[in-house]
Amino acid sequence: MNLYKTTKYNIALILVATIFIFTTLIFVSGINPITTRGEGREGLVVQAMERQENLILPLRNGVEIPSKPPLYHWISYGYDKLTNLDTIKNIDVTSIRAPSVISASLIFLILSVFLLKRAPSIIAFLTVSILFSSLEFIRYSTQGRVDMVFTLFLAISMIGLYKYNEEKSKLTFILTTICLSLSALGKGPFGIIIPLLILGIFILFDFSKENYFERIKKLFPFIPIFLFSILLASIWYYLAYNIGGEDFLNTQLGKENVYRVVKSDTIEVGHNKPFYFSFIYLLSAILPWALFLPRIISTILQLKIFKVMLAKDSLFRFASIWLLVFLFAVTVSVSKRSVYFLPALPAFAYIFAILISNSSKANLSKIILSFEKVIFNIIYILSITLFVLLTILSILYFSGVSTSSVVSLLSLNGIQISPKVILILSYIDVSLIGIAICLLFLLFIINTFSKAKNSFFNERIETGALYFSIYFCFLFLVAQISIAPLVFEQENPESFSKVVNQEVTRDSKIYQYGGEFYALSFYLNRDVTVINDFSEIVSTGLSTYVLISEKDIKNLKLLEKHEIIQVAISNRNLANRDGKVLLVKIIT
Repeated sequence: MNLYKTTKYNIALILVATIFIFTTLIFVSGINPITTRGEGREGLVVQAMERQENLILPLRNGVEIPSKPPLYHWISYGYDKLTNLDTIKNIDVTSIRAPSVISASLIFLILSVFLLKRAPSIIAFLTVSILFSSLEFIRYSTQGRVDMVFTLFLAISMIGLYKYNEEKSKLTFILTTICLSLSALGKGPFGIIIPLLILGIFILFDFSKENYFERIKKLFPFIPIFLFSILLASIWYYLAYNIGGEDFLNTQLGKENVYRVVKSDTIEVGHNKPFYFSFIYLLSAILPWALFLPRIISTILQLKIFKVMLAKDSLFRFASIWLLVFLFAVTVSVSKRSVYFLPALPAFAYIFAILISNSSKANLSKIILSFEKVIFNIIYILSITLFVLLTILSILYFSGVSTSSVVSLLSLNGIQISPKVILILSYIDVSLIGIAICLLFLLFIINTFSKAKNSFFNERIETGALYFSIYFCFLFLVAQISIAPLVFEQENPESFSKVVNQEVTRDSKIYQYGGEFYALSFYLNRDVTVINDFSEIVSTGLSTYVLISEKDIKNLKLLEKHEIIQVAISNRNLANRDGKVLLVKIIT
């Protein structure tokens, strides 16, 4: 593959790659069931849009204010309608995860085209390769969470602001304004605040040009962009406030934004961690590329490449500020998760592409090179382990086409086979399709890994990094298709949801006590009200169905005056660490 050909050739390659990425990810996204609280929570909002015919503020389980703005849910709902025009069915797993797939594919397309016009083509391709093989990015590209949609529009907004700083185009003004407002509708007001902060630092601290007051003047043309984006986003916030009132403000702005940054004694938002967890989460988000940090640090110290690039490459400086602002924001926030760095990964990928490309010029120590060789060997061993697991699974999955079935087919067609051969094959009756899949997988990982390793240690760093990223993307997809279904199936709530729906008629009310079984509620496709006190239901004087975890069964003893009947129990752990889920009937 020649990455130095004409831009037209590279753009055609990008378009083909984008279609391939979308097709692959949308296929993978539909394989595994929804099992996590987060995916189930967002899925319930999309279902509520369908049931309540409310696209502004649909209430989860009929009573709960959604915790995130609606852009992700709009895309999911729209995708479901477009892909199921002729059928009447429940909103499925693929539709719930489609917004993330679409967003990841568009990030690849837009970032590649943008970089091809501003950087060597090898850097452009290396950037998107690093991005799409980063653990956090590839993981959330097929998950039903709002983060990838937020990342898409924040990234487009950042690109638009950078372009508008270069050239004051009306089209760039309009698109950037719209994308900033959509960024705010992706995950909240920080979708506008963070880009404003990054841009301000980028312009005010450009010491290579005008004096300080001239730099302040350069901020003025951006004021209308931010004002109009706030105005556009405020339309939804105003409409939603008219529906949800104070509860809407407390949930969407208070709990999900303000109190994730500033600690509150009245609201527990979760994910509270000390400041140093921001560095741990950043390293985990950029795996496997964090393994090459010794090489990068050595390169920076030897060549002073960071200082050079900050001075001569404005895009590198812009990306550095982009990443550092997110690092600062996560560090000062009381709530911390690795996914908070997802919107900063495009900036990280570009920085890392530049640094790893220049690392071949550095005189790396034997310790660093030995460390990298050990890492490569460990990864190779893990790949072979995955190959062995895949071999077993493939033989199980495709046992229909086996050596014995081929022998039987040949015999039926009059082809004589030696009795000794038949006897041998009867002892080694394995799947031919499984063998073929495993051999192809083994050949691919050996070939790709060898090219990555040989290129890396023969001063062809960019080529080695490209093969390394392809290798990790392939391993992720294989694991998602083969290993992950077995893991997720242990917590798949779909079968238990069918039992519950058979036991409880659609006109009967179901409550859930203690835990929030959002994934189970998604498959039930009905409102399941969360309660924390049985008095909320026993006072009605009616027989009531309640979903409750094994851990909370002891709390039923408080209902001494009521008859409690266990109707059904899940055969899997559907309540995370709280055990199985029971459906009980409380007769008052």
